Amino acid sequence: MENQSSVDFSIPFRVLVYLVDIWRDFYRNTNEKERTLKSFRLPPVFPIVLYNGEETWTASPSLKGIVEQGEIFGDFLPNFRYYLVNISKISDKRLLELHNSLAAVFYLEKENDVQKVEKAIQIAFQFLDQEPDPKVTQAILDWFLAKIQGIPQEEQIIEVIQEIASQSK
Repeated sequence: MENQSSVDFSIPFRVLVYLVDIWRDFYRNTNEKERTLKSFRLPPVFPIVLYNGEETWTASPSLKGIVEQGEIFGDFLPNFRYYLVNISKISDKRLLELHNSLAAVFYLEKENDVQKVEKAIQIAFQFLDQEPDPKVTQAILDWFLAKIQGIPQEEQIIEVIQEIASQSK
């Protein structure tokens, strides 16, 4: 999964590099004899781009779309499409219906208005209270703390988190 906060027109190429790196690692870590068998297969990798920017996503959804005259080479060029998850297009209502840890991340990622962050944090904590794995909850909290690091309202947001956390215990 690739996280983007702005439109990146090279994303199909970057995703290709990620895919090749994953497969190269898998290949290198597979027994040499096993790799030569007709039945050897690479694992499937589902390329996801998570976009939380405000601009409309206009990057090509496929590798062939960024290869000069790519269409004339047909099947002779590698090609794939990545799956775009545009967080700004997911309604708050839908996220509230999901009511899970991923929805909590999307909800926090989506909210850029500092005035609304407190509500987003409260909702995210409600979702995270349902998370059975404390490691997932901690990872999300660590991610959010890293996300707000360095912004002018960091101390204010941390105070809100601490207050909400103490209420949810």
